[in-house]
Amino acid sequence: MNVKELNRKLKSGHVKLKPGQSVPGVRTRKRSDPPPDVQTVAAGQIRAGMIIGLDVVMPIRIESEMNRRDHPLAVAGRKQLQKQEVRAEFRRLFYAGFRVEMPAVVTLTRIAPTILDDDNLRCGFKAVRDALASILDVDDGDPLVTWDYKQYQSMTAGYGIRIQIQRPFETGHANQPS
Repeated sequence: MNVKELNRKLKSGHVKLKPGQSVPGVRTRKRSDPPPDVQTVAAGQIRAGMIIGLDVVMPIRIESEMNRRDHPLAVAGRKQLQKQEVRAEFRRLFYAGFRVEMPAVVTLTRIAPTILDDDNLRCGFKAVRDALASILDVDDGDPLVTWDYKQYQSMTAGYGIRIQIQRPFETGHANQPS
């Protein structure tokens, strides 16, 4: 079942989800089968078992949830798929026992052929932000993590997201220690 079929079934009421329940019959994208235009790529810097810099590009489509008039179950299904993909990728990265050094700056970049305004961009990344916060074991409102949002308009790259996690002094958010 693909996303269009899922949305059709959610809109028609044939599929009902309880909180925390996975979507039945939905085949999530395999890591060996990403869209041809955006590939999952990860690079990082590690010091003494702590991740001080991480850069991940994933083939996830971020859309403006505020301007869509979809059924609430369709929205929930989309958000759940986004969270599952982010959690799966970061669990794979953190499997070796590495942790992110705090405080940190997380930059979420949307790659798409169109540009969203600021409030739609933040709303579209809400599920990704929640998934990252749970993986980093912090509240998404915790002052230890600063969340930045950016966009990159690309006519050839298709849809995707880029997640960068860095120390604050490496991004210019705080004074560099002397």
